[in-house]
Amino acid sequence: MSWSPVDNNNVRESNELRGASINNSQYKDDDFEQSFSADIEESYKPESVNQESASNDNSIMSNELSEVSGSNGKIPDDIPLDDNDDVLARQIKNAAKNWSIEITPNAAKKVDNFSTILKPKTTVNVTFLPNTNLLETIEVSKRLFDEGMFPVPHISARALKNKDELEYFVKELSENCGVTEVLVISGSSGYPSGDFHETMQILDTGVLQKYNIKKVGVAGHPEGSPDISNDLIMDSLKRKYEWSLKTKIPIYIETQFLFEADPVLKWEEEIRNQGIKVPIRIGIPGPVSYTHLTL
Repeated sequence: MSWSPVDNNNVRESNELRGASINNSQYKDDDFEQSFSADIEESYKPESVNQESASNDNSIMSNELSEVSGSNGKIPDDIPLDDNDDVLARQIKNAAKNWSIEITPNAAKKVDNFSTILKPKTTVNVTFLPNTNLLETIEVSKRLFDEGMFPVPHISARALKNKDELEYFVKELSENCGVTEVLVISGSSGYPSGDFHETMQILDTGVLQKYNIKKVGVAGHPEGSPDISNDLIMDSLKRKYEWSLKTKIPIYIETQFLFEADPVLKWEEEIRNQGIKVPIRIGIPGPVSYTHLTL
């Protein structure tokens, strides 16, 4: 049985996680998204896993932060540490080495060429918003790849009809867009569009392995979720971690954006105590007006 793309204006995305940690219920999709995430654990490797080069993890900010970084938006991998730096300054400089950014399909239409605003090999998450067609995500991912970027598209389980649609989507991303990393989320719509309702169902299809996906991001909820109990969230993370160890495909946890450190630190300790030892990417709002944040 084969699948062909059709318009689906009723596709719903997740507010569980928006790629580079944007909660799109608070963002309009007509602007270049400026939320960034940073690793709080430098490395992770499941037993017997040979990870791809870490160079793909060194994603960078857009030129929106050029005044801060001093290099057309890129925060260098070798940020110098001054002998006079205090501990906090050193921690901030180290954290700034591993940022990522995302864009929506609508925002991508405003960018003539990504290579004019982003450094080569920048990792860019591609959101899958409500009323978005699969073809839009494929198109933006292809553009990013052709213009020298490293696209990381989102796969929302509840937005997909069946395994055939999933396979078409991942096959196109892998074979035509250079995609080797994806972010898989369940989606927060009140009802699934088809056969899938959670992330594990996507992971268990074997489609990601079939099309050479080498790294997978999953959602994290330091402040909990209004839709899922904390116990279920923890159980889900354990199952995803076990899947990673079994398939030897590294995973990382990426969160929605937050404004306080304490919930993150408490949550991080809880999941480490459960034996889940994977990188965590914390969502941080980028430069944006207060009005934009509260929309």
